[in-house]
Amino acid sequence: MLYAIGIHTANRIAITPYEVNTNSTNHAGTFKIAMFSDLHLGYINGTDRLEEIVVKINSTNPDIVVIPGDFFDGNYHAVQETKEITVNLK
Repeated sequence: MLYAIGIHTANRIAITPYEVNTNSTNHAGTFKIAMFSDLHLGYINGTDRLEEIVVKINSTNPDIVVIPGDFFDGNYHAVQETKEITVNLK
């Protein structure tokens, strides 16, 4: 049961908006940041999954995208279409 919940959660792309206000006067209005992590590109997910995530992120029109970690699944060589990674991230 727990495994099924984990698979369901891993396959769901969720957008959770947060608003952060600062007292700084050194900014020019709003700034939208998108973040995703734990893609585990390689044995678990392929470049099709990366493309799906990129399309979803791009639909929110972020100013910057942050990828804090677990982009690859421990073995870069497990990725079948390595050139597709750079195509998707442009």
